[in-house]
Amino acid sequence: MLFGLSLFALCTLVQSLPSKSHAVKQVDDGTTQSMAIIDAANTLLGLLTAEQNASLVYPYEAAGNATPIYFGSDTTGAIAGEQFGQSVWTNYPVGIVDRVGLARDNFTDTQEEAVLNLLRLMFSEDGYNKVQEIMNADQVEEDRGVDYEAGLGSYTLGFFGEPSLTSIWMIQFGGHHLGINMAMYGSKAVIAPLLTGCLPAINNVTNRVLAAENDIAFSLVGSLDDSLFAQANISHDVSTLTLGPGHDGEEYITEGVSVALFTKAQRALVVDLVSEWAGLLNPIHYAPRLAEIKAGLNETYFAWSGPTTKEDNQNGESYFRIKGPNLWVE
Repeated sequence: MLFGLSLFALCTLVQSLPSKSHAVKQVDDGTTQSMAIIDAANTLLGLLTAEQNASLVYPYEAAGNATPIYFGSDTTGAIAGEQFGQSVWTNYPVGIVDRVGLARDNFTDTQEEAVLNLLRLMFSEDGYNKVQEIMNADQVEEDRGVDYEAGLGSYTLGFFGEPSLTSIWMIQFGGHHLGINMAMYGSKAVIAPLLTGCLPAINNVTNRVLAAENDIAFSLVGSLDDSLFAQANISHDVSTLTLGPGHDGEEYITEGVSVALFTKAQRALVVDLVSEWAGLLNPIHYAPRLAEIKAGLNETYFAWSGPTTKEDNQNGESYFRIKGPNLWVE
């Protein structure tokens, strides 16, 4: 099993634009992409019944710290998720933690195609394909008869705020091994927080899900000399996500090796690895974020726990973490 968590600060939405020579084209491209997503969202809403619409659209509520969601009806103990306003962030199956929105098994074929069109515009081509692979793997679990809701029909879509260029709104989409939170404001968009995971990792002999992030990560750690690896290696328990649901607002000490010490090739691998999460976003909206990630590499750290090799054409069983300015991947 492999899970991936990616967190990016939402302040990226309202950051200053680049220098004037680059700003006009970036705003035009970003606005055009945002309008395409808004149009696709409104097309979907126009296909829904009033009852469906009421289940899919909620207010966007800016919240300070998250409200924890506990297992069952408990009010203390282990945390299963977080709630911001009415939106819910979790990495547990539907049924253990209820999602807010409209599940896919409630859509007609026409509505379903409108949902998929929206996802195609939100994501890059590779991102869209990854989302499909994760969902298909969850359907394999459903077909095996697991005792929780895992299949395609349980994936849930929610809008928080009205699709608009003039105010912040958010698209939330996910199921057991996928959690997408895409916030938009004008020409800008970010995905934060983001969860990708997979079980089973191989759906058939030709399709290894989450292969790229596995292969890049092991290539990166394998390229480190003894001195760099000694700095990257962490030995404490990493069996749960450090900044997963239930850890909103927490601060963690910096661990690992400074990417400033890496060669040019190793730094490129770090960018490629981060892009396996951040690059789910469509290329237009991702471009300014990618530039930000590259600019922050000297303040970025890479940490590793577990084996440094894996079998060919198999996903590994190790943990890594990348921490940088407005960036957390584990």
